[in-house]
Amino acid sequence: KRICDEITNQFEIFHSAHPDLKIETCLIGGNTTMIHLLLGFPLDGMTGAPFTPYPAKQWRYHYKDTEIVILPWLSAFIGGDITAGLLCLDFDRRLDTCLLADLGTNGELALLHQGILYTASTAAGPAFEGGGLSCGCPAISGAIADFEWNRIMPKLKTIQNKLPIGICGSGAISILSELIRCGLLQENGTLAETFPTDGLPICNTATKTPIIFTAKDVRQMQLAVAAIGAGIDTLCIKAGISTQHINSVYLAGSFGHHISIKKAIVTGLFSDVGISRIFPAGNTCLRGLAAIAGNRSELSERTDHLKSICHETDLAENDYFEQRFIQHMTYKSISTL
Repeated sequence: KRICDEITNQFEIFHSAHPDLKIETCLIGGNTTMIHLLLGFPLDGMTGAPFTPYPAKQWRYHYKDTEIVILPWLSAFIGGDITAGLLCLDFDRRLDTCLLADLGTNGELALLHQGILYTASTAAGPAFEGGGLSCGCPAISGAIADFEWNRIMPKLKTIQNKLPIGICGSGAISILSELIRCGLLQENGTLAETFPTDGLPICNTATKTPIIFTAKDVRQMQLAVAAIGAGIDTLCIKAGISTQHINSVYLAGSFGHHISIKKAIVTGLFSDVGISRIFPAGNTCLRGLAAIAGNRSELSERTDHLKSICHETDLAENDYFEQRFIQHMTYKSISTL
């Protein structure tokens, strides 16, 4: 009843606009906490370690003639949105070694190797979504998505080429890589004395408000990038491989769509995975749900298989992760392409 109540209004709006069309199936994929809230499940197990969600399964409901299907989560932090993405990229059927990375406040990672799915979630913080930055913003129209630093006239690119309003996650990655390239961020991970005390001036908004990148912003991005790089390294160790064995890395979401992969590599975001093996994959959750809609008969079998091969790694209590995290805070061995 709760799920029907939540979406009834949307269905009614659709039917009033398209009275001759019928919705046969509604597919929902979301992170574990959001689906708990949607379905009214208890959140007691999600408020602290070891973060135990309500038992997962493929939930099915009906609203009139419409079947509503909610994809199951694989763990507390690997939700149904990631499940949909894995199905979209056929992780349940592939024989190669590949990685799905959904980089947001929780950086979800899923590494497939020899038929086993190694998953982890890194507490990257909100920086990849523009949160916590002094002039941060989501990846919306006008957000700075790419930046090239020079002392005379810095160059920047905004989403949809609109006037700049702030810095989104991909823009912050670009700025971080430029600081490394120009020597303002040193090999040991500290800022050079020449870094402006009041922050690096990027540009002004249409109302002449300065957009800057501060020392605190640098630190936030360093922590977020190091968490992802160390997470990839840790999953590779769990699988008994090096990053060189990864055939493909898929970047989910708008972050992956706007990011300069070349500049992200400079920061060490993908550890030492080469540029030719990294691919933006767009909204893998939506793409996965769309693909499933055309062949629902296999859904239960495929999701059950994903759950059966999934091995979760808790990075919060992993010594190797902590070691690699510290190493990823420095840039001595990183190639500035």
